[in-house]
Amino acid sequence: MRGFRREQPEHMTTITIILIEDDPLFALEVEMLIRKMEYASFKVLNNSDTALLEIQKSPPDVLLLDILIEGSMTGIELAQKLRALQIKIPIIFLTANMD
Repeated sequence: MRGFRREQPEHMTTITIILIEDDPLFALEVEMLIRKMEYASFKVLNNSDTALLEIQKSPPDVLLLDILIEGSMTGIELAQKLRALQIKIPIIFLTANMD
């Protein structure tokens, strides 16, 4: 819906979202969509190693995770590592890969 803006109830807190995506154009598209909703604090990271450190330091409320990312782990391996570390965050897997 074009021009649609949701009004955030006063009692609603800001949701923190981290997107881990190494394709800058796809990351920008997702970021623009999330920012339009105005409910979230949003951060984009582009590799698994930086993401792991950031998540350990300050876990988000939701993680948007590309399956094939740069760094020493794939998105799936990063999710497994977070679970092994008992970091329980809802994860939504994404991919811009058409294969």
